[in-house]
Amino acid sequence: MAQFDPQITTVAPLPGLQLVQDTNKALESVVTDFSGSTPPAKNVFPYSLWADTATGAIKRRNAANTAWVIEGRLLRAHAPMATFAEIDALIADEGPIIVTDMACTAPWIWTTSAYFTGYRNPLCATIPQHFAATPRAWELAVTGGVWSESDPKQKRVIAWFREQGLTVASASWAKGWGRIADLGSGNWKAPDLQDVFLRMAGTDADTANAAGAGIFKADTLKSHYHEAAIRYATADLTTQASPNRYAANGSTLSGSTGTAETAPVHTRVAPAILI
Repeated sequence: MAQFDPQITTVAPLPGLQLVQDTNKALESVVTDFSGSTPPAKNVFPYSLWADTATGAIKRRNAANTAWVIEGRLLRAHAPMATFAEIDALIADEGPIIVTDMACTAPWIWTTSAYFTGYRNPLCATIPQHFAATPRAWELAVTGGVWSESDPKQKRVIAWFREQGLTVASASWAKGWGRIADLGSGNWKAPDLQDVFLRMAGTDADTANAAGAGIFKADTLKSHYHEAAIRYATADLTTQASPNRYAANGSTLSGSTGTAETAPVHTRVAPAILI
């Protein structure tokens, strides 16, 4: 740790030995970027550097001299990086930042809308496909639970759904829909995508109506026929030699077969969504 006062006193008397010692300490602070686990407290100037050993980040003082801005990671050469807690605490746009504990999928960007202001993943609300038994740190389960705007991760996804207009009243919520329902007090019913297949938005073949993203459709089977011939005796049962003693006439439905749903060969993946 080297966070000595970089300014040497001008108040007399200043013995030569003390001047040398204070100068050496000031130089040590400057050349080590005021390294330490807490922000340097003395004589911090706009654009000063601080090697934050607690988080492993290199930070620079902003132009207003009011806050520290993350510039990158200590002893590494790459784009600015931060933990989720660090970017959640930021109150202004500092440019794209890679979030180290959120899969580093894409640099998070500053987002402003009627429902959310702060850093958010540009891939927010994307549905990943994997076999993990539980959601990973950068995911939320879409199994019909309750999301809260008081949760720093959940509020980002809630805002995204609201921005897209994908909300319904609590009484209208149903499993399978890509919608969230307002439960009041900042709580929202999450979608439940368990046991459903994903399909691209387009036109509903049954109704010829547009089917947008998040629309649910129940299990259906395309209309088709199963025809079975019925053979029965003719009235002339005494004409043993008649080739038409039995004739085909009419049809009926066959017996049923199959299971409880129509489904192709498939492998199940976890019902989750990116934060």
